[in-house]
Amino acid sequence: MINRQVVIAGIVLLPIVGCIAQRQQEAVQAGISCLSAVYALPEAAPVRVHEPFNVDDATLAQLADNSFATEPESAAVSAIYPRVRACENEFLAQLEKLAPAFAPIYAKNYRDFDDDTVALIQGKMTWGDYTRRRRDRAIAGREAIAAENRRLTAENQARAAALIEGLAAVNAITQSQTGPQSLPTGAYRMPQDGITCTQMGMFTRCW
Repeated sequence: MINRQVVIAGIVLLPIVGCIAQRQQEAVQAGISCLSAVYALPEAAPVRVHEPFNVDDATLAQLADNSFATEPESAAVSAIYPRVRACENEFLAQLEKLAPAFAPIYAKNYRDFDDDTVALIQGKMTWGDYTRRRRDRAIAGREAIAAENRRLTAENQARAAALIEGLAAVNAITQSQTGPQSLPTGAYRMPQDGITCTQMGMFTRCW
């Protein structure tokens, strides 16, 4: 039931540095802490029998569990769901501010998670199917985040290359305007004070 893996599925890959990176890590930690607190609630005890906090820690028995949720278990899932949703909404709100490109990936995961939760409490999905789908979504989420990260990295590199090219062009233009210029025919440069003179017949003009 607790979708911790959705929170930590790859947010550390985000290509953001400095103050925003620190705020990112704080948002991730807050999301994990929020879900951890829900998972530890007494009313979540029936859920903990079937669902690990981290889906990567699921045992073979949990993955192969063919039992359907009992009435007390469905009641437990329904009881803790609002708190799970509150954790997810808060994390998604932070993500939309700090890394909006990744928000749709998490939003879709949350929608799929809701659909599976409904199927579980309605007796249409076994605990094992529920856990395996959590695992598969976590894997797909990590892959989607990595792909988006690669896209953003390539985009940022292209922007950086264009910026460098533009700066080089500006620098070249500036150098052509301020650098050494060829002297007109008949001109010569005095060694002292950088004075340039032009001699035309018996007349000499210096500047």
